[in-house]
Amino acid sequence: MTKSPKKTPTARAAAIATGGLPPKNARRGQQAMQRGKSKTHFHFNEDAMALLKGPAPGSSQKSVEYTDEGCPGLKAEVGRSGQGTYLFRYTAPNGRKRGMRIGTVGAMTLAEARQIALAARASLDRNVDPQDERDRLKEMPTLDEWVRREYLPWAQMNKRSWQDDKSRYENHLARRWGGMRLCDISSRDVERLKADTFKGRSAATANRLLTLVSAIFREAINHDVVKINPVAKVKLFKEKSDGQRYMTADEVGRLMAALDADENPVAADALKLLLLTACRREEILQLEWSAVDLVQGVAKIERTKNGHVHWVQLSDAAIELLKRQPSKGKSIYVFPGRDGVDKPINNVRKTLERAQKAAGITEHVHVHTLRHTAASLAVQNGVSLYVVQSMLAHKTARMVQRYAHLNDTTVRSGTQALADAVTRAMKVTAHTPAAGT
Repeated sequence: MTKSPKKTPTARAAAIATGGLPPKNARRGQQAMQRGKSKTHFHFNEDAMALLKGPAPGSSQKSVEYTDEGCPGLKAEVGRSGQGTYLFRYTAPNGRKRGMRIGTVGAMTLAEARQIALAARASLDRNVDPQDERDRLKEMPTLDEWVRREYLPWAQMNKRSWQDDKSRYENHLARRWGGMRLCDISSRDVERLKADTFKGRSAATANRLLTLVSAIFREAINHDVVKINPVAKVKLFKEKSDGQRYMTADEVGRLMAALDADENPVAADALKLLLLTACRREEILQLEWSAVDLVQGVAKIERTKNGHVHWVQLSDAAIELLKRQPSKGKSIYVFPGRDGVDKPINNVRKTLERAQKAAGITEHVHVHTLRHTAASLAVQNGVSLYVVQSMLAHKTARMVQRYAHLNDTTVRSGTQALADAVTRAMKVTAHTPAAGT
C-alpha cells in the first residue's frame, strides 16, 4: 500500500483550498478539536489547521475565530473564503485591547506562528506593546542609512576627524554591515569585526574602528533609535605604546631622500610639510589654498584640535615646497586626492611605509611620529619650549613637557658657556693688580 506523501506547509495550503487531507491527518486534526474546550478553543496542530472552517453559508458572520490552548493569545481567524490568518490578541500596557496579524495559515507553519506570538508575549512582559515594537523595527534604519543621513552630518559639525570616520566607514564597514538594520548588529558581529581587522592590521587600527562603531551607536542611542550599544561589552586591544618615538636627524635625512624619489609626489610632499611645520595630519591633508599666504609666509588652520585658529609660520623650505605644487589654480586643496581635484588627499600611510622601507628605517614610523620628530628636533636645536608650544598649537605648556629632557643638552651647553665665561673672568681678575697697589 502506497503511503500518502507528507505535506509541506505549501501543500497544506493547497489542501485547505481544496478541503482535502489524507484520512490519517484528518483524524488527528479532528481529535485535537474534540479534546478542546469547544470547537473553537483547542490545542492547535498542523492537521487541525487544515480543517478550520469559515462562517456557514448564509451566516451574517464575517469570520470565525479559533483560539490556541497551546499558546496564550494565539488565534486563527477564518473568513468566508476559507482562508485562515494567524493573529495575536492581547491587552496593551495602556489597557487597550489589540490584535496583531502574524501571517497566513498554511503559508507559514504553526511553529513559526507560535514563535512570533511568544516573542510578542515577551515584549508585553517587558511592558512594551509588540505592535509598537514591530512598527519601530519597520522604521529601523540600516547602518548605511543611519551613517549617511545622521551620523556623518553630525560628525562633520562636531568632530575635527570626521573625514577619518567617513574613510573608515567606507573602507571597513559599508560593505560588511551597510545593509543590516542597526538593531540586528550584535556584540558577536563586533567581536568578529575586531578579530578580522586585527588579522592584517595593528591593534590601534582595530581599536579606532571599534571606537567609530561605538560612536555611531552612541548617536543612535541619543536619538532613541536603538537601546543597546553592541560595542559596550567588547574589550579593546591593548596597544603597544610608541613611547615618545622621535626620529633621529640621520633617519630624517634618509626619509626625506626616500620621499623625494617616491612614486606619489603629492603624498610625499604632504608628509614633508608635516615634518617642516609640526602640524597635525588633518591640518595638512585638508589644507586649502585660500588659507595659505606665500607672500607673508603663513598658513591659517581654522579648525585645530583645541578649537582655536592657528597661524602656522612657514619656513623657506615649506614655502618652496608649496610653490611647486601643481594643484595651485586647479584645486581648492593644496594636496588633492587621486580621485578628483575637489577632494583632499585621504591617506598617506602607504607612501610613508614605502619611504620608511626605502630609507632602511627599521623602527616603525607613524604619521604622527613626524609631529613628535619636528618638535624634538626644534628643541634639540635650541628652540625654547615656549616657542615649541606655539608651533604645536598647544593651549598649555603641559603637553610640551614631554620634550623637556631633549633640551638638557642645549641647556647644558648654555651653562657650560656661562661657566667658561665665569672662569675667564676669574683668570683675568687673578692677573690684574687691585687698585691702589
